[in-house]
Amino acid sequence: MPTPTARPRPGRRDRATITLRAGLESTRQVGELGRSVAEVARELGVCWWTIMAAVVFHGTPLIEDPGRVALCIDETNYRAAPREHPTIYATGLVDLDRRMLIGMVEANAEADLRRWCAARTRLGSRRQPT
Repeated sequence: MPTPTARPRPGRRDRATITLRAGLESTRQVGELGRSVAEVARELGVCWWTIMAAVVFHGTPLIEDPGRVALCIDETNYRAAPREHPTIYATGLVDLDRRMLIGMVEANAEADLRRWCAARTRLGSRRQPT
C-alpha cells in the first residue's frame, strides 16, 4: 500500500505490472547505471512500487549469487597536484566477504576499474567481481 507521500500521480498506474523485458531493463537502469527508482518509474509512467518490485525481483538473485564478490572501492589521493601534474589517485579494492585487500588501481576512473575487473575474470578467479 503506498504511503501518503508516495501516492501515484494522476495518469500513473498504481499496482501496474510490467513485462519481463521492462523489469530487467529497469533493474539494469537502477543497478548498473545508478538511476533512481523514481526516475525510471516516471519514464515508464508507472508508480515507484512497480519499479522497486522489479528491481527486488530481478536484482536479488544477482546480489545473492555465491560466485560473486562484494567489493568496497575506496579512492585515495595518492599524490597531491603541484603545478607540474594533476592529482594522482590510488583506488583500493576490498573483498567485503573475506575482509581483505584484493587489488590496487593507480587511477580512479570507472574505465580503469572495469579493466581491473575484466583482467581478474580472465585470470580465472572463481569469484566474479561486481
